[in-house]
Amino acid sequence: MPLSELIRLVLLMNTETENNSDDKCLVYFIRHGLTQANLERKYIGSRSNPGLSSDSRLLIAERVRSGEVPEINSLWISPMRRALETAKLYFPQKQALVSDDLKERDFGIWDGLTWEDLKDIELYRRFIDTEGRVTPPEGEPYEDYARRLDLVLEKIKTLIAEEPGYFPLAIVCHGGPVRYWTGKVFEKGEEFHNYMLSGAGCLAIEVAAADLKITSVYDFYSKQRD
Repeated sequence: MPLSELIRLVLLMNTETENNSDDKCLVYFIRHGLTQANLERKYIGSRSNPGLSSDSRLLIAERVRSGEVPEINSLWISPMRRALETAKLYFPQKQALVSDDLKERDFGIWDGLTWEDLKDIELYRRFIDTEGRVTPPEGEPYEDYARRLDLVLEKIKTLIAEEPGYFPLAIVCHGGPVRYWTGKVFEKGEEFHNYMLSGAGCLAIEVAAADLKITSVYDFYSKQRD
């Protein structure tokens, strides 16, 4: 089901949510916890589907036990196993919207390989030099990847303007999409441009509903809020 249809269904069901104070809308970009493949520095996209490492599970469980979890009204999740498991640990009772638009990029036959495996391949070197704009063999074209992630940003903007009670919103997905979104939202040279979250990390972005301007941004688990 398209993301827009899922949003409409959730909005119809979620009529009891209250507006955020001061008309500020919080969006939490949450990266999934690490898998063994991540620890081995392999490319893991939307083709292979590993679960979380035991250490990541313990890390999230400790944060939950300590009350170090964002309070949210709405939850979107990538359908990949590592994202689903992360969301279940952080927000076990929360009804979620699962969307293919939130998947990591499909890296094609490079999925499961490391930089060391790929470094001597000319196409891969061009992939690195162009910040991913080259299509991996059998993989997802950059244009398709960017298009679906842009759609997510547009849906967020629409909801901020029209349905502030939908927020705070948590999006549990992958490092690649978060880097893409922060590359679109923040200018080059700014602290959070192309931001790479740690495993199970969370980037908080506060937006003024009136003019869609970002009023605060902070790494939930490594920085104090401004």
